Amino acid sequence: MQGKYWPVLDAMFEAQPLWAAHDNPRPELIWNHVGATGIDIAKAKSALQDPIIAEVLRKDMADVVTLKVTKTPQFFVNGKPLLDFGPEQLKELVRSETRLAYGK
Repeated sequence: MQGKYWPVLDAMFEAQPLWAAHDNPRPELIWNHVGATGIDIAKAKSALQDPIIAEVLRKDMADVVTLKVTKTPQFFVNGKPLLDFGPEQLKELVRSETRLAYGK
């Protein structure tokens, strides 16, 4: 909403070991690491209460349930999940789906 999506995402991923430990996740610490991106943190925190944001998240969670997403990242091609993660496996799934769609 502030035009800072990519810089904030990069900052979050860079600091991920500090806030997202599997045994002790602390997402509230994200704010300590994104300030240097130029984001207005007060405005961002306020936006978290926006009903539009809540609806986007509700739809995303419905997609997670519908698609049976169990991990991230998880890839889908035409709604089919990539079962074995890897670049060659993804290429093969794309090839397979292309053949099915176009008969080639």
